[in-house]
Amino acid sequence: MSIKKYETLLKTVDLGSLTRASEELGYTQSAISQIISGLEEEMGLKLLIRDRSGVRLTEVGTRILPTIRAVCDANDEVYRRVAELHQMELGNLRIGTQRGVPSSLLPDLLIQFKNQHPDVHLELVQAERPEIERLLTVCSLDCALLYSPQTDVFEHFCIAEETLIAVFPTSRAEEPSPYDLDRLTGETFISNRNAIPDILKPLLKKMCSEKGIYSVGQDDYTILTMVAAGLGMSILPEVQAMQSGLPVVTRFCDPPLSQNISLVFPKGKYLSPMARQFIQFAKEC
Repeated sequence: MSIKKYETLLKTVDLGSLTRASEELGYTQSAISQIISGLEEEMGLKLLIRDRSGVRLTEVGTRILPTIRAVCDANDEVYRRVAELHQMELGNLRIGTQRGVPSSLLPDLLIQFKNQHPDVHLELVQAERPEIERLLTVCSLDCALLYSPQTDVFEHFCIAEETLIAVFPTSRAEEPSPYDLDRLTGETFISNRNAIPDILKPLLKKMCSEKGIYSVGQDDYTILTMVAAGLGMSILPEVQAMQSGLPVVTRFCDPPLSQNISLVFPKGKYLSPMARQFIQFAKEC
């Protein structure tokens, strides 16, 4: 049986919802349901009860879950031990960035750090948030830049605040400034379903019908091209929108919107000496 099926079951049980598990893991809700159903079929056991209130364990599921959790913990420990062996090369520093994080943030920080540690060997990984979090969990990354990290899993501190602005096609050049967020009702809103800023989620849920939300599951540049083509509007980080070179109209929001970018590292797990030095350096910058 795949360890990923165990991990998917644990995440679903811990969150109590197929929908929330799909958001955290970057899968569709249907895919999560199929993974768990496949696991139940392999075991020949009914593990979850699904109803309108969410999901909960069956009696059999409650009995077997501690063993499944122990298997996943043991798997993580194997990766941690492997990471320790790799740390014989103490000059390695492995950093991840969530797609969408401003590209200038990390280079600026690394240039200063490398001036103090010229022999450091840098390995950089860019991916969607679920993959970066997975790599952190198994110690394949020392730290990462993320939006809205899971505080129960990772340690973190804020290193930058990013302003979010409204973006429109040029056909809306007369759009008043600032853009009143109450007007989201009725908008065709284009979003990245894998990376909706947490501050936007309650706004979209409250003000936009599902028919008005166009989820593309792509990066911010793809969203900007769709806005430029006149397919709708969006709310995106100011830097990406202003530097895209695409023909769009931008407006600040009322009330103002922003999100924090955090340096994140595994909680209670092994950190190499170089990783500790970099984290302390980032705190002091």
